[in-house]
Amino acid sequence: MKKRKISTLLGHGLAHLQDVVDRTIAFGFKKMKHVGTKKVKEESSKFRRYFRKTAGFLGEMGSSFYEKYEEIKEKRPKK
Repeated sequence: MKKRKISTLLGHGLAHLQDVVDRTIAFGFKKMKHVGTKKVKEESSKFRRYFRKTAGFLGEMGSSFYEKYEEIKEKRPKK
């Protein structure tokens, strides 16, 4: 195994960390989107209905963000 520079090792570590953060946030947006698509019982409180609608909106927004982000990354030329 050849020696690597500390800067390269740190860069790779940060890339992995960024990937974990992106995947975690994308997972959260998917769950929020799912919560927003569930039927809300009419006897539910206004807060619960508002929360579900808001979570659905934010989940849809986040999911569409990550879909477009992945599309942009694929189009970007590799170095």
